[in-house]
Amino acid sequence: MSIPLRGRHRTARADGVAGIRPQHSGPASPAPLPRAAAGAVLVLAVWLAGCAGIGPELREAQERWEQPLAVGDVPFHPDDAYYCGPAALATVLGWDGADLTPDDLAPHIYAPDRHGSLQTEVAAAARMHGRLAYTLDPSLDSLLAELAAGRPVLVLQNLGLSWAPSWHYAVVVGYSPAEGDVTLRSGDRREHRTRLSVFMRTWRRSDQWALVVLPPGELPVAVDAGRYSRAVVGLERAGRQTAAREAWRAGQQRWPDDATQVLGEANTYYREERWAEAAEAYRRGVTRFPEHPVMHHNLGLALLETGDTAQARAAIETAVELGGPFVPQFHATLQRLDCTNNRC
Repeated sequence: MSIPLRGRHRTARADGVAGIRPQHSGPASPAPLPRAAAGAVLVLAVWLAGCAGIGPELREAQERWEQPLAVGDVPFHPDDAYYCGPAALATVLGWDGADLTPDDLAPHIYAPDRHGSLQTEVAAAARMHGRLAYTLDPSLDSLLAELAAGRPVLVLQNLGLSWAPSWHYAVVVGYSPAEGDVTLRSGDRREHRTRLSVFMRTWRRSDQWALVVLPPGELPVAVDAGRYSRAVVGLERAGRQTAAREAWRAGQQRWPDDATQVLGEANTYYREERWAEAAEAYRRGVTRFPEHPVMHHNLGLALLETGDTAQARAAIETAVELGGPFVPQFHATLQRLDCTNNRC
């Protein structure tokens, strides 16, 4: 069985930033400080650097979000110093109805040698459980928009300093503009309230990485088509074809002129070896997007699996005529078709 092409899909890239907590074997030892006066200047300089640029984003958020925001029915899983990844993921999955504990998730995302969890592994584990794991735009506004929609947001913070990091996962569940703070499920505290400015400093050190975990069929509030498609591809790679198919259909509703969403749904049938349904889905795709070469090529692959070699050849030859960057793959499929007909 050939693997269907994705057309304009990009390979799912790593979510998040370099240098995250699991890359350290434990808390980093700070470099020796100079004498007291100079040390005070150094700490102040680091603190000011962390504040730079935060003010405008805070003001914009406070102007836009004037009412308090709170997400209800979010479970709480206390964690120890290194188990924050499984605890935070169990929290957001539990909000969506999954009956999972940090111990259930730890074998999939916790690396004992690193004493932590990578962001890519956290997202992959969510997808393994059939959820859409979407990395938000790195902005306070995007985070608050999800809270306003009633969704908790999983975040990565650096509670230390840039040169002595202390990486930590938490879940944002509330925002109070009057008090100027956010509420998190964090560590051993169910309702950890922290000043918004402090939260922003610790969050900014992770490049403001944030993740929402949604049931397939729901879209984030501020959603980008490319980023969404990569998240759905992650569901496919986790073997969750039914969930991915539902997500692709939701994408078609959101972006009716995006061929990637139609191609993605058809590819899920192909991955499940449901050849006739795959062929029908690709046919719908070429009807809507007749100039899309990958759609024609994948239709040919599905028809080839059903035994309709004549129609398969016609579809693949159309793909070659339309051209594009995948023409070498199209020719390779034609060669395979020739071998099937004992012509190679």
